[in-house]
Amino acid sequence: MNSTVSVLSKNHHELGLSPTSGIIVHWNSHFYPVTGGIPAYIETVCRNVRSFEHVILTSGVRGTNRVEVFSDLARVVRVPPNDILRFPPPGWGGELVVLIASMADVVRATRQRKFIRALTPRLVNIHDIEWNLFQLGTFAGGNLASKSAAKLYSPIKGLPNLLTKHFVFESEFSSSNLRAWERRLTLQFKTVVCVDRGVRETVQSWVDASKSEAEVLFIPNSIDTRLYLPAAMPTSDRLQVAFAGRLDRVRGEGLLLEFLEHLPGFVEFHGAIAADERRFADLARRFRSDRIHLYRNLPQSKMPGFLSKVQVLFNPLVVGYGVSRVTLEGMAAGRCVLMTGQGDRYPLVTDETGLTCAPNLEAILSALKQLHRTPETIETIGRRARRRIEEEFSNEKVLPRLEEVYESVALNA
Repeated sequence: MNSTVSVLSKNHHELGLSPTSGIIVHWNSHFYPVTGGIPAYIETVCRNVRSFEHVILTSGVRGTNRVEVFSDLARVVRVPPNDILRFPPPGWGGELVVLIASMADVVRATRQRKFIRALTPRLVNIHDIEWNLFQLGTFAGGNLASKSAAKLYSPIKGLPNLLTKHFVFESEFSSSNLRAWERRLTLQFKTVVCVDRGVRETVQSWVDASKSEAEVLFIPNSIDTRLYLPAAMPTSDRLQVAFAGRLDRVRGEGLLLEFLEHLPGFVEFHGAIAADERRFADLARRFRSDRIHLYRNLPQSKMPGFLSKVQVLFNPLVVGYGVSRVTLEGMAAGRCVLMTGQGDRYPLVTDETGLTCAPNLEAILSALKQLHRTPETIETIGRRARRRIEEEFSNEKVLPRLEEVYESVALNA
């Protein structure tokens, strides 16, 4: 890593980028361009915001190069220690992995800050962080990790900094100490871009309560509507239903597994699952059926083809705000998206641009049964959903606003 820092950061030509164009560093712990989320957001920005060049600064992964050419204007720089949280060594227990991963985060973040200082980009965009450092604090007593994380992920002095908030920790799934740490980290930044209205409202409440002068902006995820195009619905006697994402509590893992355990005969299921090899193998063994098709770590480039195979995208997101990126992709592809729970799911408006139901198996099966009986409802909702994405969430509508923010922060820091 020392050679990576010393060579690449002092010689832009090693990255194949020109510093005169202005470089944005996108700093995120886990950039693996599979199955949506923050990596898909970063990928979209790097491929379409062409007034800057981009460096994606992230964790090392076994078997990958330290520097990768991501696109003509973007490079990925992977900094060791390697990420063992997403790719745990065989036989390692969960607690040991979290502890080692947390300590590795401290070492890696220190090296990444050194790299950024030497590179001197026009802008540093931090895209949230994982909470391994707070987990380390659980072992060490709590306060130590909070201070360490705040320091390691604080704005780098002398450089324009921007925080992009993709999520907030919910009280149902996290401790009060973790949420206090998250607020502390967020309030260090003068400009915070939130990709979801609910996230923006929460962050704005923190700013108001602290009497901070931070600017909090809502600029949503954007979708490439030339890539995600409506395709003809599949012809089958069964309703073709999909899920795409990681398996965790926030994304409704419990509901999804219960649904698969009781998969009705009229449904055929397609799952694009982001998981390590061991977890995916366990899932595949558990749900062996000619009506269940599972795909591991599907690249973002293959998501349009994946969605073209189905009629309904099932997103059992548990948190009471937002839709997640995959919902927008499903809507852009003209599919009917079914979400669970209450709260603001815009641009999904139930019975207009999508469907919502109660977060229980009976309600989910009832909604799917009704769709199976009325395929014209799927078509109608899909057309409306596509139109809503084109009007408000396409790259052409959203990215110019984001580009303006980048330019403003870089000029006025």
